[in-house]
Amino acid sequence: MPALSPVAWSSFITGMTPGGHGIADFVARDPSNYTPVFSIYENTEPDMTISVGGVHLPIKGGGPVNNRQGRPFWSYLTERDIPAWISKIPTNFPVEETATKSIAGMGTPDLVDSYGVFSYYTSDPFEDYPNLEGGEIIYVDVNSNVVRSNLLGPVNSLKTPKDTSTDPYANTAKIPFDIYLDPDADGARLDIQGQSILLKRGEYSPWVTVTFDLLPVIGSVQGIARFLLKGVAPNFQLYVTPINIDPSAQAAPVTYPAEFGAEIARDIGAFWTKGLPADVKAFDHKVNNDEEYVGQADLILKERMALFDHQWSRFENGLFYFYVSSTDQDAHMMWRNMDKTHPKHNESEVRFAGWIPHLYEEMDKLVAKVLPAVDDKTLVLVCSDHG
Repeated sequence: MPALSPVAWSSFITGMTPGGHGIADFVARDPSNYTPVFSIYENTEPDMTISVGGVHLPIKGGGPVNNRQGRPFWSYLTERDIPAWISKIPTNFPVEETATKSIAGMGTPDLVDSYGVFSYYTSDPFEDYPNLEGGEIIYVDVNSNVVRSNLLGPVNSLKTPKDTSTDPYANTAKIPFDIYLDPDADGARLDIQGQSILLKRGEYSPWVTVTFDLLPVIGSVQGIARFLLKGVAPNFQLYVTPINIDPSAQAAPVTYPAEFGAEIARDIGAFWTKGLPADVKAFDHKVNNDEEYVGQADLILKERMALFDHQWSRFENGLFYFYVSSTDQDAHMMWRNMDKTHPKHNESEVRFAGWIPHLYEEMDKLVAKVLPAVDDKTLVLVCSDHG
């Protein structure tokens, strides 16, 4: 109690009540100013910093800290040399290092240290999304079928903050990009940091690696993002997923050991590292429609299944824990499509009414891969919320 995901999972991991593990909600309050803060982790200030001019270099301490107290159950295994593979379990960021191999789950931020901020570029000055949360709307001009803008990254904490009264992104790291539109082909070409990516309207791009320079030579962070070209003409429209932490060059610890993330990315490609990957904010605020949400959800599901296969093929003995987020997020967002009594059923596209049953068919396939290994010598946990 209360029945909230971070509370329940923290209790599951530690065997403690909220009074013991300290996670009582999704948010907590900062006692110094009473503002709400994310409960699962916090970024601590460095213990020592060198400042030269307007540059501030942390040289000791600082960084993300998991606020969950108590001892994770798998640590009792690893201390007895029993392997424990813990994949995507919620409230496990920064990733718990007591496991043999681990991937952080719900609570893992994106590269800008938020729970997921998408970017949406439009040439339509009348497009408006009042009270938007979880995203940035950037208005652009189209000149001779060319769009020039910037990809927004993290706030540059290594430099003295600038005045943002005239430029709200004055302290934000940016990457310039150009998009060359081809209305006849209903597509475009994205040029960013020496990469050229062909975009077809209505299809998500592969993962694109981007590097934000915070300081020349010595300071940069790397992320990954997918691009969705939503419109070419008469209006240009481009959605960009929240920029995920790149598992092969981690700006924050999302796998243990760190080289585990690079190994996975080498074998199956980059993957969503943001805790709950589906962009529900873009869907909630109608930036993305049902088809675009399901298109992203399908990519997430296939990627998670590939991640499972990668690990399951290498696991030999001990504890294997694997979490699937799709049944949680997609049930929240797509239930209305199949339920005629849902108050928002009329707003949904009924052609996606079969998405949730499809999810459970895929879960059955996952269980079928695991069942042959279940005997009196191997413990296997396959977990999914709402499942």
